[in-house]
Amino acid sequence: MSAHGEITAWLGRQLKEESLLRSYSVYYDHGVAGEKGVCEISSVIGSDLRRENKISEIDIAILDRSERVIFLIEIEESEDNPKKLVVDVITTLLGDKIFINGIEKKQIGDWTTLIVFSKKTEGYHEKRIGDLEKRIGQLISNGETNGLKIKNIQLALFEDKEKLKDQVIQLIFPNK
Repeated sequence: MSAHGEITAWLGRQLKEESLLRSYSVYYDHGVAGEKGVCEISSVIGSDLRRENKISEIDIAILDRSERVIFLIEIEESEDNPKKLVVDVITTLLGDKIFINGIEKKQIGDWTTLIVFSKKTEGYHEKRIGDLEKRIGQLISNGETNGLKIKNIQLALFEDKEKLKDQVIQLIFPNK
């Protein structure tokens, strides 16, 4: 098991350096304070960023040139605990707004993909991840619990950080 946020910080740095993402803005948590792109990414209930309004902190956000939030990525570095995965998704979706580095990002919607990665462990975890993803899709399809209107939710397992980077790039650029 890695130190809290170690894989997230590594992946954030890798994505910032990725040539395919030069035209995107990459923000990530758990990095070295003051390093470009390192900041807090929060889902909040209500209209402003106050501690009592925060319900979720997200690991990575990728925005396009027009500042639309294209990807929100959460990484569970320990294991694929179903409760943690569902909480990561629901607390993000229940938010009214996303703040990145203290600034509200208004361009979030059906073009935004929320991906929750979990460390692959022994057992039949692929089936469980698939079942959870399907049920979450059914749960949010009515839109009532999805304040951010995110339509694409993906749950995925990763084996190690190198493969995780490849998975993220493949999800962002499926034809590359």
